[in-house]
Amino acid sequence: MKRAMHAVDPLQRLPLLRRRIGQLTSEIAFHHEMTDIFTSLRDLHTNYIVGLPPEA
Repeated sequence: MKRAMHAVDPLQRLPLLRRRIGQLTSEIAFHHEMTDIFTSLRDLHTNYIVGLPPEA
């Protein structure tokens, strides 16, 4: 339904991200991509929450 309504396919974006993961410049870039994928769902019940970084 999301594909038809919003012309997005978040499930297809995940394997594409996996292939590009080596090209990302930082962990923040990865989380930005994940946030963008989840935001594209336009679903208030689906969230992507980034935890605190581990303490050094």
